[in-house]
Amino acid sequence: MRHSCFSKILLILVLFINAFGNEKTAVCFYYDHSPPEEMFYLCDYLVVDPSHNIEKKGHSKLLAYVSLEEGESYRDYFKDIKDEWVIGKNIHWKTVILDLRNEEYQKFLIKRVFNRLKDYDGFFLDTLDSYQIALKDKRSKAEYQDALVGFIKRLKNLYPDKEIIINRGFEIVKRVEDTVDAVAVESLFYGLDPGSMDYRPVPEKDRRWILEKLSSIKLPVIVIDYLPPKEKKKALEISKKIQEKGFIPWIIDKDLKTFGTSYFQFIPRKVLILYDGKAVKKEYSAAHRLGSLVFEYLGYIPVLWDINRGLPDGYTVDRYAGIVVWLQSQTVENYQDFYRWVRKKIDEGNRLVFVESFGFPLEEKYLRPLGIDIFKNRSGMFDNEKIIYKEDIFDFEAELSLEYSDLLLYPEKGRPLIKVENSKGQIYSPASITPWGGYILNGAFLKTDIEDLWVVNPFKFFKKALRLRDIPAPDTTTENGRRILFVHIDGDGFMERTEWEREKFASEIIKEKIIKIFRIPHTVSVIEGEIAPYGLYPDLSHKLEDIARQIFRLDNVEAASHSFSHPFKWEKLYDGKQNRDYSLPIKNYTFDLKREIIGSVDYINRRLLPENKKVKVFQWTGDCMPPAEAVRLTYEAGLLNINGGDTKATKKEPYLVYVSPMGIDKDGYFQVYSAMQNENIYTDEWKGPFYGYQNVIQTFELTEKPRRLKPINIYYHFYSGSKIASLKALQKVYRYALSQEVTPLYTSEWIKRVLDFRKIALGFDGKNWIVSGDGDLRTLRFDRPVDINIKESSGVVGYRKEKNRTYIHLDGSGRYLISEGKPEFPYIRDFNGIVKGFIKDKKKMKITLKSYIPAELTVYKPESCDLRIKNRDDYIVERDGYFRYIFTEKGEIIIEGDCR
Repeated sequence: MRHSCFSKILLILVLFINAFGNEKTAVCFYYDHSPPEEMFYLCDYLVVDPSHNIEKKGHSKLLAYVSLEEGESYRDYFKDIKDEWVIGKNIHWKTVILDLRNEEYQKFLIKRVFNRLKDYDGFFLDTLDSYQIALKDKRSKAEYQDALVGFIKRLKNLYPDKEIIINRGFEIVKRVEDTVDAVAVESLFYGLDPGSMDYRPVPEKDRRWILEKLSSIKLPVIVIDYLPPKEKKKALEISKKIQEKGFIPWIIDKDLKTFGTSYFQFIPRKVLILYDGKAVKKEYSAAHRLGSLVFEYLGYIPVLWDINRGLPDGYTVDRYAGIVVWLQSQTVENYQDFYRWVRKKIDEGNRLVFVESFGFPLEEKYLRPLGIDIFKNRSGMFDNEKIIYKEDIFDFEAELSLEYSDLLLYPEKGRPLIKVENSKGQIYSPASITPWGGYILNGAFLKTDIEDLWVVNPFKFFKKALRLRDIPAPDTTTENGRRILFVHIDGDGFMERTEWEREKFASEIIKEKIIKIFRIPHTVSVIEGEIAPYGLYPDLSHKLEDIARQIFRLDNVEAASHSFSHPFKWEKLYDGKQNRDYSLPIKNYTFDLKREIIGSVDYINRRLLPENKKVKVFQWTGDCMPPAEAVRLTYEAGLLNINGGDTKATKKEPYLVYVSPMGIDKDGYFQVYSAMQNENIYTDEWKGPFYGYQNVIQTFELTEKPRRLKPINIYYHFYSGSKIASLKALQKVYRYALSQEVTPLYTSEWIKRVLDFRKIALGFDGKNWIVSGDGDLRTLRFDRPVDINIKESSGVVGYRKEKNRTYIHLDGSGRYLISEGKPEFPYIRDFNGIVKGFIKDKKKMKITLKSYIPAELTVYKPESCDLRIKNRDDYIVERDGYFRYIFTEKGEIIIEGDCR
């Protein structure tokens, strides 16, 4: 393959290693300058044009594209190519053909090209046949082939650890089989017409010629065929044909701009949500506050896009599972450009949903091309109308109460979700599914007069309208079949005196009555400006720092920072607005972002922590709305971050608007929200009642049923230890949480699962799911009961079916194959800890587990298999269909199994 212009990039992803636990190999080609991030996860080798700065990420090794025999004018070194090296021209690609027989040119390649590629994991060598255009006699061709073979071997000697893939080069393949790693060839079943560049089937005689050439090649062979990107079904059929020939398949569009088809097809998880940033800030937009949670639960990644920054260009079908237009205004600026973009996206095959408005005028010339009939409402505003049809997805949190509109809509094709007849006999539909997606308007979506309440069931509506697949949804609420429990404490009130014993500090009470009693993982933060000698309480500092050291020495505590001066208004301070109400009034201090984050972490590491601990987490303060620069600093410092969001649903207000999403993206850096709100919210900002935090139990319950939307997060401040009522409420919350089937984790571990949620990539081969991520998120969820074939799957240690859901437990390797079917192998049904290691073949297995509390483990064991606990005897076994092991201590558990 080759480059056709400067704006394009060649990517080849080659999976020669059996990373997903099967015998198949994934090879992908991609020509755009910005590859979908998922490609870095679903494939092992990624070949890029070194003129683009592609950041290394995921599991991919990076290989650099190099055109050996042709000079491309857009290369930065093209101006230094000497005339005497040029032996011809390729008029189709407007390049010059270069003489590899020339020693000086070879040295030029090594020095100016390959020496700059030392950080790559290998090279993809293109244009190996170009010399045949310029050289006609056999002797010259033979000399050139000798030079080509010699140069490839020279390259391998210079870089013995680099992978090398060549494109074609049939004449010399035999001579470099011990040097290169794979061979690529194009158009076995479907290719491109050389003149028109239209798609066409490959003539039988051409296919026979290629197969004859390939028959003697012992290296892995990559076959690239070409089909329009919409023809997914045919692409998978061609992929299977290529695999049947023993080759590695890649079926792609002619411009190589989409994530094509390998032995699997990529399943996008991102949903593009357009909002109007001029009308509302992203944090406050309904698209974020309401929409993000819905898509996250369904297993999809919300990508919020301010329409004022322009519109995403290029092909988007392979990037996004759907597009949601969620605008505050009926008509946006430059609505004609926006309308053209909408039409283009629909023509490409994207699914679009319009909520509340279209963003362009409700006029026939705009709606008729979308297949929507529009007509004037002849009825009056106060005339009666009746709903003659309504699907059961309405009246979710608020009853359907339609708003009057001068203009009425009805889909020419598709399915109305609501049909209404007005007093004049006109029938219209304010909510419909259309061939390209759908729309929902006029009060059928949200009721906003008092609070934002869902009229439609958003989980069902968006799934219907966008035709979202039933994917194995990455799930951050559950680990090994049990709901995740994590605790984090903000440093506020560390120095507060208790109301019943004035010489005691609240921090001492939390240490003695909570952390040392409830021996689950705790993430504990302090505010430097409150406890340091130069802070607000210098006379108390010696005692406060000593208490902090005692807490951080506990084996169930990890360290976090809650800043230096506890900013209350992050963005105002960042904008230079100094005010005593914006942070703690620390003497002689002017707000500094690095001092708040990096400085406070350094202080805790240096003065408060034992040698074996370092600060892992930064917990946002005040309004928890840091600027993007602040979030970036945490990432650059290697810190995880948390806090923000507004999850506080109670029986009084049991609505989704009070359940926040996982977090918010800030210029490419993700701020992670706490899973629940803290006691400050439940006590009316600490004005009372001080027992109010016990109501978080209602939040735990409402985010468990009917859907498990959140883990259990016990989140509070040290000042909860200062009052009897608040301390008793806190103890009640802990007892409730531990009475549930939970898997306790550290906050840092949960944050990593949230971040991994946004990275996990999915593929589907027609039968099995291919899943790849960083390995931090350990659960996938099907919203249906399903059995998992443990023997044929890879990286799956078990699963649990409950409440018409199936939770699949992953081993943390980061790369998984999910195969449905009877398990036929031992597996974990549920466990209150984490998986540390998992090895299996068709007959044997070994699982290493770790629990932070006395372990409870439920295992399925077929009659044909034996299981052994290798390193523990502190347990009893109960049998009730499953084997249930109850241990008396926490720690590591090693299980071995053999199957006949």
